[in-house]
Amino acid sequence: MNCGKCQHSFQAIKPDEELMNMVYSKCYNYPSSMLFRFVQDRENMFLNFFFSKIYQICKRKNLNRILEIACFDGFILNELSKKSFEVCGCDPSKGADIAKDFGINVYKRYFNSNYFINRQKKFDIVIFRHFIEHVQYPISLLKDVKKILDVNGLIIFETPNVEYYIKNGSFETFHLQHLHHFSMHSARELLKGAFLKLVHYKITPENIIIAASRNGRSLSAGNGFPEGYASKFKSDFQKNVKYLKDCLAPFLNHKKKIVLWGAGGLCGCFFSLYEVDARHIFYVVDNDKRKRNTRFIGNRLKVYSPKKLLSDKVDLIIITSMYSKAILKQIEEMKIIADVISLHPRVKYIKKRF
Repeated sequence: MNCGKCQHSFQAIKPDEELMNMVYSKCYNYPSSMLFRFVQDRENMFLNFFFSKIYQICKRKNLNRILEIACFDGFILNELSKKSFEVCGCDPSKGADIAKDFGINVYKRYFNSNYFINRQKKFDIVIFRHFIEHVQYPISLLKDVKKILDVNGLIIFETPNVEYYIKNGSFETFHLQHLHHFSMHSARELLKGAFLKLVHYKITPENIIIAASRNGRSLSAGNGFPEGYASKFKSDFQKNVKYLKDCLAPFLNHKKKIVLWGAGGLCGCFFSLYEVDARHIFYVVDNDKRKRNTRFIGNRLKVYSPKKLLSDKVDLIIITSMYSKAILKQIEEMKIIADVISLHPRVKYIKKRF
């Protein structure tokens, strides 16, 4: 659904809480940059934003104490600590154990401001990345964070840019875990609801990074969606589905060997969204070692290392990941001879011969 007033997109029917707890505890995964030293583009973009836009503010206002909510393996905190910031995290997941193993101070628990208030802890900067879209009441979250924020402090959060996905007729960000979808326009309305002011932002373009404070001059950003955007999104997505089917037809008709690259959320919903029969797919490859030799629920496709493609000749690789640029580069570096279909941000057929 989309609010006609503030143009905020959201799930009208919230998924069952028990189901979501099961998804997060048993099925939710993200590659660890701390373990594998494979740094995703969005981590680099966030750090670039922080050091180019926020670092000087920190020096000027003497902002040093940083809390990251949902910090996972602590990669961002680790990088910030190299600039002498006093850092800690708050995360209930197994990723927190990775951060702890690297010596990062993490409270392994769900965030609640009372926990820190009772311990008389306040912070100059509170960061949360790709977290607010999972929260049922985002304004309440911001108000809760304000309780532990120094009067001159900053709240910095990153979230998918729904405008980018709508313009490209792309469904990647619309899945079960994302209860809310923000554009710059609706993010600014969100800040107003929490009595915060927009002081800096960056559009990456897949994501938006917001820096907000209690005081100062608020920036204007985002004009909202053009008229008729919803029907155009539906039409663009249907074109993507048809184009994928047209690209796949010669491979299916001649029973060619097709594999998927990327065992994440997009891969999980690929078959239903793009109306592809899983029986046409041989297997999935992924760079995350923790996913090796696992299988998908429903289709039982097994996950292997990309190295399997060096000895196993395939005809087509479908990139079922948002990190298509990095994967295309890896395919080229590995000298894999196969045609490629990339799904992100639009379906694109690439005839590759190395």
